[in-house]
Amino acid sequence: KTASSDVTINIIDISGGDKVNAIPLYSTAELICEDAEGLSAKLQSYFEVIKSEINEREPDCYIKITEGESEKFDAFTSEISEKLIYMLSVTPKGIEMMSAEIDGLVETSLNLGILDSNEKEISMHYGLRSNKKSALDYLEDKLTAFGRYNSCEVEISGRYEPWEYKNDSQLRDLYTKTFYEKTGCKPQISAIHAGLECAVFSAKIDDFDCIAIGPDTFRVHTTKEKLGISSTRMIYEILCETLSKCR
Repeated sequence: KTASSDVTINIIDISGGDKVNAIPLYSTAELICEDAEGLSAKLQSYFEVIKSEINEREPDCYIKITEGESEKFDAFTSEISEKLIYMLSVTPKGIEMMSAEIDGLVETSLNLGILDSNEKEISMHYGLRSNKKSALDYLEDKLTAFGRYNSCEVEISGRYEPWEYKNDSQLRDLYTKTFYEKTGCKPQISAIHAGLECAVFSAKIDDFDCIAIGPDTFRVHTTKEKLGISSTRMIYEILCETLSKCR
């Protein structure tokens, strides 16, 4: 059993997220304990503290607590419950390293995107990203060592190779010139912390010159993601003009 202050609980089911490269919108947990009212009161009290701390950036944050009979499989054993809580609490997550070359750019990070449980297993899916190959290798090794130490099976798949910023890009210069000719202003050029398809091509082709462009997007990787229609049309026209100059 796992103790939460003076309330003893067992986990029946826990899950959250459906995309490994996104922060989960919500998560759910089904617990069993002898003092349901006491547990409910403690959860609500603790949530109120969290709510007051993050209300400015997460005004829609809420918790829903219900009591009832469970129709799912038996509760996890005490050992598994404690190990799961330990993994969720201690496993690396968030920003691991900031870039030393580009001010304000996150170099290496990871997030737990999917947590799922059933009668046979508990699975945790992490999204790892870095613009340095050695840093990504180290993060994979770190997570693997941590998982195996806690008797977990570890599998690595869908890796995005790092795509490092290129100081001398002829394609970027051409696109910037075309953008200015079309709009009368210069495009915003920046390095971002994300997995992009450019990384796949540049990892396979030596001295490959590529850029990533796109229209205005908002709340990316959330259920409220939006795309600017007018900017999409503009980017398409600039792209066609740039490609015509590459012939």
